[in-house]
Amino acid sequence: NVRIVFHTLTKEDLAEGGVLRADRD
Repeated sequence: NVRIVFHTLTKEDLAEGGVLRADRD
């Protein structure tokens, strides 16, 4: 399954382009 999880905003997330990240189970 693929789920979208919300992250707190960090410099790493900004570098990757946003706070949304798709995690594969």
